[in-house]
Amino acid sequence: MRLSGRISVAIVAALLAASVVSAEAKKIKKADLPAEVRKTVDRESSGARVVAYWLDEDEGASIYEVDLKVNGHDKGILIGASGEVIAVQEEVAWDDLDPAVQEGIRNLAGGGKIGKAHSVTQGGDVVGYGADVESDGRTIHVQVGPDGQPRNDAASGEEDLSGEIPFAAIVTA
Repeated sequence: MRLSGRISVAIVAALLAASVVSAEAKKIKKADLPAEVRKTVDRESSGARVVAYWLDEDEGASIYEVDLKVNGHDKGILIGASGEVIAVQEEVAWDDLDPAVQEGIRNLAGGGKIGKAHSVTQGGDVVGYGADVESDGRTIHVQVGPDGQPRNDAASGEEDLSGEIPFAAIVTA
């Protein structure tokens, strides 16, 4: 992957991680969304059922999330304050994943039970896949790139096995 692509992936990973760890994330109503964000939500949620709206204020930046139910599966969209789509996480059927992605997730899961899988898209390109894994009474989140290789944490270079889940506010409706 080119350096600019790696930097882009690192930025998305940092934004997603920031949206997870911030204690500021709060559920809001559609009426609380800025006009540009509301326009994006209306466009992106066409044909879907809105489950929840969230606001995360991290270091002075507002990031909005809309959780959707689309044709029976979960989808979450991160939107910047000016209405730009930052990233999209969408539930993916296991059988629809590339075999290399399945193998990468299985390797990271060890012997744990793999739950729902999802894709993460930025700028129309899939930048990774993830899945929840139950092991030893706890749930962790594993991530691989589009090639099935483990995704590295942007800050530490370590594999993200921390249990921190991008789009943690997504609920199963």
